Amino acid sequence: MPPSVEITLAPNLVVASPGTLYGTLHVFDETGLDSIRVTLDLGNGATVGDSTFFASDDPFEASFDLLWRLPPGLPRHTFVRFVARARSYIGFSAADTLLTAVGDTIR
Repeated sequence: MPPSVEITLAPNLVVASPGTLYGTLHVFDETGLDSIRVTLDLGNGATVGDSTFFASDDPFEASFDLLWRLPPGLPRHTFVRFVARARSYIGFSAADTLLTAVGDTIR
């Protein structure tokens, strides 16, 4: 069975440029986590962030606070896409994607 991956952004957050996105990432796998990768891409083709994490103190479950800074000058309605991918020790992978846009409110 693949890992469980969940991205959650702070509720009622207005996505602004420049601005900061706050949220959490929770990942679990009963066979153990090998690695976790988080990317933040924009609808204009730019990548704002790309981070790889490896198993923490608990090799089966990990939670991270997300804090990403959006650059200035992004037009309203520019897509912002978070993707979190997790890989288990036995090779299964899973992902969660969250899509929002500059000027939108996270609910």
